[in-house]
Amino acid sequence: MKKYLLLALLFFLLLPWVTQAAVTLKYFRTAQVTMDYVVLEWETEQEPHNQMFILSRSESQEGGYQTLDTFQAKGDADSGAHYVYTDTLVIPGLVYWYKLEDMEEGAGEPNLTHDPISVQIPTEPQPTDTPTLTPTST
Repeated sequence: MKKYLLLALLFFLLLPWVTQAAVTLKYFRTAQVTMDYVVLEWETEQEPHNQMFILSRSESQEGGYQTLDTFQAKGDADSGAHYVYTDTLVIPGLVYWYKLEDMEEGAGEPNLTHDPISVQIPTEPQPTDTPTLTPTST
């Protein structure tokens, strides 16, 4: 009986730490895609025990990812943060897959934070959404 009480006590003592162990991601997306670059951004709600993020890229969803950059965690258990990265080493016409992972403090392996996202790099300049100014009469 004492054994079960001890296990129950340990469970309730460790539960808050275990439930806060993962990064809570609001989004991971492309903010802008051109022939010359891709802007990626992500935002977190909270980042308990997070040391850093690792952003990687591949030309295949299945593998061959190479690290583009690492980002020290800016959030904590109570608040998140916003991150932006611009990939300028893109080739028009190719499809790239981006993977975001987080590394917990003291962990040996990163955790996949979000499923990989794909981006097709355009081969021609894309029209902009800037409004056309029309002259006004005075």
